[in-house]
Amino acid sequence: GGDAIGEVNTLICLGETCAAAGRTDDALAHFHAAEKVSRRIDNSYERQRALLGVADTQCRAGRWNEALETYRSALEIARKYSYSLCSAHALAGISRTCLSLRNVSAARAHAEDALALYQRLGVVAEAEELRRLLAATKCTPHTLRSCS
Repeated sequence: GGDAIGEVNTLICLGETCAAAGRTDDALAHFHAAEKVSRRIDNSYERQRALLGVADTQCRAGRWNEALETYRSALEIARKYSYSLCSAHALAGISRTCLSLRNVSAARAHAEDALALYQRLGVVAEAEELRRLLAATKCTPHTLRSCS
């Protein structure tokens, strides 16, 4: 139990460190290992944390379709167990990914859902980031120059 959770947290921390250093493959390996241990010990909270790490790393690497699928998996777990903050993080990730895929309407809808959760939870910094993302979704290809 406790040793495995410590292992998961260490793997997630290593994944975050590698991701910050631009070492995508190493980051993904650590996050996937954390997700595997979490599944083995049946810990849904740590599992969705690991999945968010995978998705964030995929997103930063421009692997949009993979990121979208992984964010959706994390969101499914977060919603099933009522992890509101994690749901908001997954929705925000889906929104950013949809925007990168130029699916503006989906980006806007997910950003609005995430923003509502962040506001309800009193999470100010993430709410502010979502407000900026929502402002970006109002940019069409014709108005993009004036929005950047």
